Amino acid sequence: MWVILMALIIYLEFASADLNQTMIYSFSHSIAYPSLFLFGPMVSLFLFGLTGLIEGIVQKKSKTQITYNFSQSALGGMLSSIVFVSLGGATIGPWYYKALIMMIAIATFITLYLLLFATEHCLLSGPNLAICIKRVFSAHLYSNVGSGFIGIIFTLFIEAYELFGIIGFSLLLIYLSKLFEAAGKISREREARLELEEEVLIDEMTQVYNFRYLNNWLNDPKEEKVSVLFLDIDNFRIFNDLYGHAEGNRILKLVTDMIKKSVRETDSVIRYGGDEFVVLLPKQDKNQAHLIAQRILENISATSKIERKTVELSIGIASSPDDTIDKRQLLMLADQAMYTAKLGGKNRAHLSAT
Repeated sequence: MWVILMALIIYLEFASADLNQTMIYSFSHSIAYPSLFLFGPMVSLFLFGLTGLIEGIVQKKSKTQITYNFSQSALGGMLSSIVFVSLGGATIGPWYYKALIMMIAIATFITLYLLLFATEHCLLSGPNLAICIKRVFSAHLYSNVGSGFIGIIFTLFIEAYELFGIIGFSLLLIYLSKLFEAAGKISREREARLELEEEVLIDEMTQVYNFRYLNNWLNDPKEEKVSVLFLDIDNFRIFNDLYGHAEGNRILKLVTDMIKKSVRETDSVIRYGGDEFVVLLPKQDKNQAHLIAQRILENISATSKIERKTVELSIGIASSPDDTIDKRQLLMLADQAMYTAKLGGKNRAHLSAT
């Protein structure tokens, strides 16, 4: 039985699936957990150590990291096996009591394993140990708990059907690993496609959305409650002539950052072209949009004082469905309201009068 488990651990480590850029999922720990029930501390130490060793080799870690990987897995396996035996092990109580002490033993392994993994990772990556450990636990806890749950089911399967239980459940896990591998491939392709699409829709200089993104939104026939801000930097051509285009570009990025700081994460900031911007505010009415516009003006004014350069914006506001449900007309009304703000003295926000 333990030879089958050992072979299965090696196979499943090499068949581990990259579900996304940050998560690699393997069933190998699920295979090692039944050793707590079947073989006692020494064999558990060996199988868990083998899991850590193969994991380090598969992930192409350094020799030092592979040694650490082996040690933390072996130590966790031995300690959890001792906990399991101390609580009565496989010889006491009905199946649900055995499942309960298996859960306690597996929880011991997961806690120790993640604590050691987090300590190694965080000592190498940064000084704030507590925050780093919390981040590692939140990223890896669910996958480890999932492996533990599968390990308990596997153990009960072995207790009920012995060798046939091992063979049958092993075949099931091999099949599941293939499904995870396929899912990982699809996930990686989807992430790559989304990244490519994101690059196409991002303005290179300001790192906000570009006109292509706005055009996609305008062509989307879906009606929605949304307010549109149309922003233009006042006298920006004069600013460029006075300070030069390099300084103008720096101020343009600074204005972009102030706009992003003033809106919600769910809002879309778009560089319309040159020194003009559009902000889409989903589920905001005209009054709420006006408050956001005022916040932008206040943040720009504060930045202008720090920079000791005159930087001002004129902002036009239009809302759907109050002004129109047609998106192109909505954008036009916000543009017209922006020009009205300029005619009214600049450095202000103006509501569409429709």
